[in-house]
Amino acid sequence: MSNEKTFSIILNSKYKNSGSLSNPQFILDDNLAGIKSYKIKNLMIPLAIPVIDSRNNKIYFREGTAGSLKTATLDSGSFTGTSFASNLQNALTSTGSTSYNVSYNTTTNKMTINNGTGGVFAFTNGSSLITGFYESGLENQLNTFGSSFTTSNVDLSGLKILNIVSNFGGLKINNQQKRLLASIITEESQLSVSSFIDDSNDFITPNVSELSSLELSFLDDQMRQLTLDKDYQLEILFKN
Repeated sequence: MSNEKTFSIILNSKYKNSGSLSNPQFILDDNLAGIKSYKIKNLMIPLAIPVIDSRNNKIYFREGTAGSLKTATLDSGSFTGTSFASNLQNALTSTGSTSYNVSYNTTTNKMTINNGTGGVFAFTNGSSLITGFYESGLENQLNTFGSSFTTSNVDLSGLKILNIVSNFGGLKINNQQKRLLASIITEESQLSVSSFIDDSNDFITPNVSELSSLELSFLDDQMRQLTLDKDYQLEILFKN
């Protein structure tokens, strides 16, 4: 007969001990020892996360093969394909030395980007991983010069997966030096409340067996840091 005991801890961001909503630290009331396994029982979090914000609002490009690196900054918000094309056009034109034309095709879900003078330009990786190349369909267009580009499919669907990084966890991401507490699919629409409940008996073996504090941060499906500005609640079940 098993002597395992199951108990839970509820973490509400309003009652964090330090840090921010995006990176809170919780000091546990009681130190936990002998932890054998855990699982996320439930999570309630508002998806008040724009499709474009500080994690993905940069577009790096060069004008001419010897041109310096330029950084176009997209406006934050949630967009249709047409309004996003206008957003990108304004960002490129205000940063570049010439005007740009960006149009969105509702049938193909792709954008066409032209340099107004016909000069060559290229999208390229900058000094930061904070880019909107994925959303704009430009990931496969990098480092190739041309006067016109047709993107891959634009993706303005917003957050799909919420990856919770912690000092405690048991999920490893292949080819990434990160350990996750949980990876949760967000099925709700943007600007609604995501409610995750796990009634299964699936528990995960953690990386440590003792715990006195918990630190959290949140990444999107592209492993980019999320900025949260609404409170949330997380319940963790432990077995020891």
